[in-house]
Amino acid sequence: MRLFRLFAPLVCAWSVCLSVGAQPLRIAVAASLGLPLQEIVDSFARERVEKPTLVVASSGVLTAQITNGAHFALFISADTLYPHTLWQQQRTDGPPQVLAYGQLALWCRYPLENQDINVLLPGNQIKKIAIAQPQLAPFGKEAVRWLRAQRLYDTVWPKMVYGENVGQVNRLIQAGAVDAAFTAASARASSIGQKGYWQTLPQEGGIAHSMVVLKGLTAAERQTTQALLAYFRTPTARTILEKWGYLAP
Repeated sequence: MRLFRLFAPLVCAWSVCLSVGAQPLRIAVAASLGLPLQEIVDSFARERVEKPTLVVASSGVLTAQITNGAHFALFISADTLYPHTLWQQQRTDGPPQVLAYGQLALWCRYPLENQDINVLLPGNQIKKIAIAQPQLAPFGKEAVRWLRAQRLYDTVWPKMVYGENVGQVNRLIQAGAVDAAFTAASARASSIGQKGYWQTLPQEGGIAHSMVVLKGLTAAERQTTQALLAYFRTPTARTILEKWGYLAP
């Protein structure tokens, strides 16, 4: 009993160290990138012991969490603005790096072939249109920009239904709650994207999806993060991103 009392604190301390060391790397990922990033992380984990955990939400919500002290090793946003803001606030180890370029798409319950979108969206057939919250989600902001460029925004805004991120937007149209949705073209490659009709919307260069390494990492977290960043540049990761409709930087 005396021997147990002597070694008990050491055993407890060793257990705590194992517990802390076993914590998976946490990565904050924009909703539009959730599925392709999960596939990349799964592939990464097959080659290493570590398997990072993804926390998926809108870029704006994730930025707010990081600003309020949430611990992440890496933040991957659906734009460059949010990572740049964190860099300016000196919360990152460096400036944003572009991972890939996403594309805005229209997902519709009705055929789009030989259809003029500028006529279809304001028409009586389309009752509700889902977009992600422009204040939180870059794809929502890009949808508004596109609608304004087409001079459609003032006509169709009364039809708009908002989701916090593109994941919620996708669920709205999948459930039949809306007739059309502005979302990430990557959703087309998912199982839910097999329903309905799609059209990628013309944009110059696509939407830059940028990432930053955050401060406050342990040595182990930093090592795994650098390995993951290197993996993003491999042919395997690039092929996965291209399969999901992303363009290489």
